[in-house]
Amino acid sequence: MKIELEKTGRYSFPMGVLDIAVRSDDSFVYAACMDGLYSLAVPTRDAANEKPKPTCIGRHTSYVSGIGLLQDELALASTSYDGTLQIRSLEGTGNENIEPRLQKSIHPFWS
Repeated sequence: MKIELEKTGRYSFPMGVLDIAVRSDDSFVYAACMDGLYSLAVPTRDAANEKPKPTCIGRHTSYVSGIGLLQDELALASTSYDGTLQIRSLEGTGNENIEPRLQKSIHPFWS
């Protein structure tokens, strides 16, 4: 099996990215960064010259170490060096400062 990658753009985040999740339609990228969770609207190929800016959609008390899309991409799960798991609903949000609907300590160390 041959895998080929094609560079379609370059995007910057304000801090180091530790993990990413991409919507199945490639319309949004969600990043787990050292200072929080970010969403970035990916421009279409016709608008490849656009340089979108990431939006901070939430924070943990420490570095965000992992991120994943859940429930048909309507929810976002994140883990952190603070040992917590947070789940945020993406349904009906403007993707800015989304409060977690669940926040639970799952480890006494980073997750």
